Amino acid sequence: MPTTPSWQHGFFAHADHVLRDGKPIGYASGTIYSHHFREVISMATVELDCAEIGTEVVVQWGDFGRRIKEVRATVERYPYLSEGRNDQVDAAELSGVPQ
Repeated sequence: MPTTPSWQHGFFAHADHVLRDGKPIGYASGTIYSHHFREVISMATVELDCAEIGTEVVVQWGDFGRRIKEVRATVERYPYLSEGRNDQVDAAELSGVPQ
């Protein structure tokens, strides 16, 4: 499963190419599997004319100079998570939580 490379050997950044119709339109980073959504997600920047929600793109995941996997993706809104913030929740008031 693709993930963002770790920071094992000092400071470096990793970015995957984003393509539309075979042409580069941006970069993606921060690839992770979301257990909440049960899918792999990645944050990307893409050209404005390709940023419409639902636009189909290809992300080239991998370590360039090594194996690359082309993955179909869809542009989604940011922030991706639609639930509200939980900073006002008092866990002691939730049912089933031992006091």
